[in-house]
Amino acid sequence: MIYNVYSHSLVLRYRAYLFSKASFFQLIATILLVVCPYVIAFRSSGFWLKENMYREMPIVNYEYNAIVQISTNKDRTLVWSTYNLLNDILISQNEFAIATVKSNEHDFNLDGRKDKLKFSASFQLNSDEIVTHVSSLFFFDYQFILFSRLMLKGMAYVQSSDYFGGSKLSIIGDLDFIQRELVPYKGVNRDNYDAVISPTVYAESYDFAEILDKYSSRNFTTRFQNSYSFWNRGFSEQNLFVLDVSVNFREQLIRYKPGFWELMKFAWIQYLAIFLIFQFVFNRVKIFVFENQLFPTIIVHPFKTKSL
Repeated sequence: MIYNVYSHSLVLRYRAYLFSKASFFQLIATILLVVCPYVIAFRSSGFWLKENMYREMPIVNYEYNAIVQISTNKDRTLVWSTYNLLNDILISQNEFAIATVKSNEHDFNLDGRKDKLKFSASFQLNSDEIVTHVSSLFFFDYQFILFSRLMLKGMAYVQSSDYFGGSKLSIIGDLDFIQRELVPYKGVNRDNYDAVISPTVYAESYDFAEILDKYSSRNFTTRFQNSYSFWNRGFSEQNLFVLDVSVNFREQLIRYKPGFWELMKFAWIQYLAIFLIFQFVFNRVKIFVFENQLFPTIIVHPFKTKSL
């Protein structure tokens, strides 16, 4: 029995002068082979990777700075804060709230990054008062370090209202990263690392609407969202109002601008996928053209017949 041990193809060479129809055809075919896949890939959109995404757990640290504003059914507004200059203003206006405050951060999975902030405050009220509205601001140091080092000041605006009011309010939510532009893929970005509040002796500097308006104009911010609130109705026996706030820090989806090599890698994969199809088709066309001598060429065989 006889079987094939090895095989290979024989190559026929087609030669022509530089300025000939065959050479011109080969030039046009090569240009089309290179250009057509690029045009198709580009026109199909998404050829150049303009942005990409990755996930990272942020490094969040509570700065132990906060402002809490409560409103009662007696049209009285009280404010507690960690800013001494603001407290002086509040005391002079008889609006300072005396409160017992506790706060702690938790790292449940022991990965070195905080997972939750728990804040609790108890306010002393008059016997006929009940709280109907709460607004508060909490301030954080917020960073990402996986690709570029992005450093910003985070803020959580927490608020809730109830027509009937209550003796206790519990709020739970997430502190999420908000971006108005792409994050650079490398380097250090501290453009949004300025303090949200610059303590002054002017009461206007601590106006919530003004603070929120200025903070929202930053390119990288945080927002307290996906929140749930629960009011305990009725008066407290000790004339106390208790505020419990839980802020969760979770993994964030970050949009960034790809670097040069990532851009080229993504584009090359798309180009090559289309190029291989065109190369197969163009090879079949050129074989037909040259085998049938549609453009005259000199055929060079891989072997010569020798006479004995």
